[in-house]
Amino acid sequence: MAAIPIFDSAYIIDGLAMSYTPAQLLGGEDSPLPSNPIIDETLDPSPGGCHFEDDKINEYLRAVRKGRESFELVYASSLSRCYLAYSLIDSLWHKGSFVLNDLKLGVHLRWQIEKLGDGTALYKTAEAIGELASDMDLPIVNRGFELGVPKISFNVDGPKEDVAVGGKLVSDEDSWIIYMPFDTDDFHLGGSALSAALGLRGGISPKMEDPDYFMDCYEVLREFVEDGILLSASTVGRGGLLSALDKMTSRSVGAGIDISELKRAYPTADVTRILFSEVPGVIIQINDSDFDYVDAEFLLQDVMYFPLGHPISGQKGVKVSWSEKPAIGAILDSLVKIQDRSATPSG
Repeated sequence: MAAIPIFDSAYIIDGLAMSYTPAQLLGGEDSPLPSNPIIDETLDPSPGGCHFEDDKINEYLRAVRKGRESFELVYASSLSRCYLAYSLIDSLWHKGSFVLNDLKLGVHLRWQIEKLGDGTALYKTAEAIGELASDMDLPIVNRGFELGVPKISFNVDGPKEDVAVGGKLVSDEDSWIIYMPFDTDDFHLGGSALSAALGLRGGISPKMEDPDYFMDCYEVLREFVEDGILLSASTVGRGGLLSALDKMTSRSVGAGIDISELKRAYPTADVTRILFSEVPGVIIQINDSDFDYVDAEFLLQDVMYFPLGHPISGQKGVKVSWSEKPAIGAILDSLVKIQDRSATPSG
């Protein structure tokens, strides 16, 4: 492949000479750095601070559905790590017998340098992808580069079988819908599909900062797929948790979820951030009879999971509820309701 200068050039960023070219960071041939480096600076995102309203969740979801794909370059490093994580999670849903370390990566970058910060964003994207792949011991076996509007795409070379788990909820109201984040980062909306749809800039974005935790999550989910435990499943990626669950519903099967436990686990995050942040993760549906087994496996691997609710037959879309009470208050309320039912005369 002929060299493309922006990918095969040396870089000086914030006055410091970088040790590699972007192509070399992605496993390209190690050779002396070319002369005439690209000189650029790091641009930081502006502060966030937008207030979201809990009663506008459905309005926000409609905005995300209509929004166009966007890629804010100031978040290029963190977004590229999340995009790689989404692609790896997508591989979970295939048939076959494999683990994460059996996979190989193909990376394709389309980029252009037109203004201050574009070159730095390219360099840090290549650096972030290379580091995350290395941390997960995933070889980058092929790479492609082209000039154009910035875009990142991945090809996960490994599972070749058909999809093992469907992406639509099965009509079983006793079954459980479970959310499982694949990273330990907090919920943020910087660079998200919701922010883009609402025309918002700035804030913090998810970073996909814990590859070891990701690998633990991948391992336990892969076992569930191979054992046939999952009724349906979806990757939580662009658009966040609510967008992923919305895509799992159909005309005949909706979902009722309660995010109270999520709110208690992430006390600094409001409802909108919980539902639309793009921390890599999964939504799975399991039989009620498999709940204890799944719970034991999650505890064994020491990974977080959150039972959200159940499918609802004959309902469209997703109904979201939550409680503002602390955990002990919610438990006491449940006990009171149980006592009230027990005290009610039958017949």
